[in-house]
Amino acid sequence: MTIDGIVEGISARIMINSAKIMINSASLGTNSARIMINSARIMITSASIMINSARFMTISASSAFTLRFLEYTPPPATHRARVTEETFTEADKYFVQTSAVL
Repeated sequence: MTIDGIVEGISARIMINSAKIMINSASLGTNSARIMINSARIMITSASIMINSARFMTISASSAFTLRFLEYTPPPATHRARVTEETFTEADKYFVQTSAVL
C-alpha cells in the first residue's frame, strides 16, 4: 500500500465521519423544527383560549354594568303607583298586580 492509498483511505474515512455528522445535524435540525412547530400550535391554542376568555370577560363586564345601571334606575310607573298609592279600589289593585306579572 502506498502513501497515496493510505492518505486516500484516511480522507475517505474523514468524509464518511463528516457525512455522519451532517446527517446527525440535519436530524437535530428536523427535531428542532418539529419542536418549534408543536410550540407554535400550543401558542395558537392558548391564544384562542385567551380570546374566548376575553370575550367572556367583556360579556361579564357589560352584564355587570347593566345590572349596576338597573339598580339605580327607578321602577316603572305601575310599580310606583302600586307601592305609593293607597286609594285603589279592589279592581284597580287586581289590574295593577296582574299587569305587573304579565
